Amino acid sequence: MTFVPEKLAEFKAFFDQYKSQINQFPGCHGVQLLSFNNQSNILFTYSHWDNESSLTNYKNSELFAFIWPQTKKFFLEKPEAWSCSQLYDGFAHEK
Repeated sequence: MTFVPEKLAEFKAFFDQYKSQINQFPGCHGVQLLSFNNQSNILFTYSHWDNESSLTNYKNSELFAFIWPQTKKFFLEKPEAWSCSQLYDGFAHEK
């Protein structure tokens, strides 16, 4: 998502307010806010869901219906979204 640079701090504060509600949504295993190293006004949300149905339920929820229109106010450009499937997990895991 590409944000209006002057609205970046406001968006981060908004995200901070609602991230725990997203994290607690049924089927969500966490949400992260990531920044693009070369351009500070480009951010990504990365969330992990049980399955596509869980994500769809979130997108059809009252929570998303509130969050998304508020988020769009901060955009400089049209956002893009991708759903991905994990093919390989190369991260070290604690045992």
